[in-house]
Amino acid sequence: MNDVKDLCERILDQPGPPLRDSAQVLAVARHAAQRRTRLTAAVGGLACAAVAAVAVTAALPRTTGQLPVAQPPSVTAAASEAAVVPMPGPDAAQAHGGRIAQLLAEAVPAGYTGRPADATSTWRLAADTAATPRYISQTRLIVSDGAGEGMLSAAFAGDGHVVPDGDLCAATVTARLAEYGDSGPGTCAVVSIGGVAVRVDTAATRAVAATRFLAGGYLTIRWSPMTWSTVPPSASAQPWTALDGSGRPGLDAAAFTPARLAELAADPRLLP
Repeated sequence: MNDVKDLCERILDQPGPPLRDSAQVLAVARHAAQRRTRLTAAVGGLACAAVAAVAVTAALPRTTGQLPVAQPPSVTAAASEAAVVPMPGPDAAQAHGGRIAQLLAEAVPAGYTGRPADATSTWRLAADTAATPRYISQTRLIVSDGAGEGMLSAAFAGDGHVVPDGDLCAATVTARLAEYGDSGPGTCAVVSIGGVAVRVDTAATRAVAATRFLAGGYLTIRWSPMTWSTVPPSASAQPWTALDGSGRPGLDAAAFTPARLAELAADPRLLP
């Protein structure tokens, strides 16, 4: 305690520093003012940089949250995409018949049974050539609920035409299908299944056909109530359209909806 007292007395005995004159006081004041100005400018610059950073961040796309919903392709665009898929040749279609029959059988809904109507059949048409094959290749399955029957079929039609680039329900497309089918009066609609445009025809007879167009032809999945045919397939002008069934009445219920047939038509596994 005495040591501290002695130290304080010695400090107080020392003379204080000389007072500053007015010029020195003014110089110190100006230096302080200049320092405050520089500090204010620096803080303002940092604030501007922060605002700019916020603005840039707001302009960048968000990496989280809900993304814009993709718009479905137009029917015309879907048809254009399908144009790159080539029509298989008649030999390839015939060889793929067993796989097609299996896929058709797997598509039979619960409560129904399916059995092959016959083996896959391929007809080469009069205009058939090696460069431009013209043919029909058809695989058919009889579907039954125990009381009535219907026919589910998949048919390749190699007609040498390109994929339509407009409305698939146009009159020109309808006329094209009529050359190889038995389409009657009914309604037509176009749906897109996974980017593949499919034309769906519903006839007054309750027959429904879903058609996918390929480069050089098309694939049609058809569902029809079975009717007794007195004309054998070999004697028909279009033998692939004859239903020559067992004579049982047609199914009353719609075993296959148009939407289900369209899905089948777009299934890539049906292509060789």
